[in-house]
Amino acid sequence: MERNSNHEQGQNVTMSSSVEQTKSTSTFSLRLLFQVVTVSAVFLGLFRLMPELAVGVGLVLSPAIVRTAWIAEQKRRQGIEFTLRLRLHALLTSLMIVVVALIAGLLAFAGVSMLFGLMALLFGTTTGFHDLGFDTAVIGTIGGMVWGMAASMIAATAVFVFYWKMNAE
Repeated sequence: MERNSNHEQGQNVTMSSSVEQTKSTSTFSLRLLFQVVTVSAVFLGLFRLMPELAVGVGLVLSPAIVRTAWIAEQKRRQGIEFTLRLRLHALLTSLMIVVVALIAGLLAFAGVSMLFGLMALLFGTTTGFHDLGFDTAVIGTIGGMVWGMAASMIAATAVFVFYWKMNAE
């Protein structure tokens, strides 16, 4: 009888330690599932009503959601409960970072495109040939748009990477 009870106690210790291990490594909760389903339903409703707006919102929200999930994982590893208030704060901070990155990219695009366009316009008007001047201005503007896109991607990426870890700790 005594041998049996020791064996049962060993089983209970093993079962309770495996339950504790399961609880400590769990990153999923029913509350999170409901929040994801709710946000997905709202987004799909928006997509159904106004697809253009939904695509823009999706492009802005995607990096913000990824950063928020990364922060949630960091908090979980530190043993800090990631409450709804903290989650909303992280999401809003992430949205602001995305908006700042978009503005930096837009400014870089506009600056480089205008610079190339003005240089081509000046070069085209100083040559004296009307047809060559117009062609040079068009080609310079197109080149400016290409280099402007490259500059905007570099600027937006630099801002996003610089601010990625901001307020994550």
